[in-house]
Amino acid sequence: MAFKDFRARLSGRGMNLRSAFGAGATAGSAITITGIAVGDEIAAAYNVAPPTAGSGGTLVTNLIAEISVSAANTVVCATTNTTGNQVLVFWWAVNP
Repeated sequence: MAFKDFRARLSGRGMNLRSAFGAGATAGSAITITGIAVGDEIAAAYNVAPPTAGSGGTLVTNLIAEISVSAANTVVCATTNTTGNQVLVFWWAVNP
């Protein structure tokens, strides 16, 4: 992270913390996160499941260990199926 911060400041661009929701997908499939780019650093990622009669409330699961940026505006969760849920991603945009 320190190198990305140095590179961003050297080029005259600051790092910006951004966030976005995307519709979930099957494990290994593309999830659209508008604005994220290859080279950006994911700070946090969550699978947000809607409340159901069985769960009694919204369920939130941490995805940081398995999520990665695969292309512009696209992330992939390696093993978790997020279909029917929302994926919330926070990231440092190095080149806004």
